[in-house]
Amino acid sequence: MFDFLEGISPLWWIAFGFALGGIELIAPSYFLVWPALAALALGGWLAFSPELSGDVQIGIFAAVSVILSIVGRWAMARIDRRNKDASVLNDRSAQMIGRRATVIEFRGAEGRIEIDGTPWKARKAESFDAASGDHVRVSGKKGTILLVGPD
Repeated sequence: MFDFLEGISPLWWIAFGFALGGIELIAPSYFLVWPALAALALGGWLAFSPELSGDVQIGIFAAVSVILSIVGRWAMARIDRRNKDASVLNDRSAQMIGRRATVIEFRGAEGRIEIDGTPWKARKAESFDAASGDHVRVSGKKGTILLVGPD
């Protein structure tokens, strides 16, 4: 069926891989990068095994594309999950979680605390009292309001 691929130069597969990579650069989707890598791999494979039939070449290309797509998307998801910790870089209130703070004042559950000389709006649990000057621990956040508990 794919007889036209028999005896083809490996450079055609390499050129096809670069073409798919170029399309990926124009419309970044992280989808075409895996078939592009499969085409480059097949070009290298064909350089050492030039007797591969066209059907075998297409089969290898399809199988390697699927395998690289699955493994690549899994690896990208792991990397993405690892970078979630870096997402607090520009979120000052998230950076305060776990820090110790000094109470400025509380009226009911709402009040103000101070961390490193900077005042913050805060909300405390109803189960404990905090007077001015007491120390509390930031346990979470809701927007820019810090949630505090006993230290």
